[in-house]
Amino acid sequence: MSAEASKQGFALRIEDIFTLTGRRTVVVGRVETGVLQQGESVDVWDGEQVVGSARASIEFVCRPGAPRPASDLISLSLGDFDRTLLRPGQVARSSRT
Repeated sequence: MSAEASKQGFALRIEDIFTLTGRRTVVVGRVETGVLQQGESVDVWDGEQVVGSARASIEFVCRPGAPRPASDLISLSLGDFDRTLLRPGQVARSSRT
């Protein structure tokens, strides 16, 4: 990842959504920019509108809990995020500025 890309905030384009009944909602996608640290909060954007926020847990990585660089395919657990608000194409972005 370039130094410029690492300065940009974390962004993951959602490709798929799963619900583990009674436990959590998980989204899968590719990291477009930035790095997400374990436990950071993300906002889910649908175009210009935030549809919700959650503390993200990195679920599917080669090294659990390790920061993930751009282009990696990862899954994020979004806790009890309302799955009906999620769809492929939305973007999960780091809440930090």
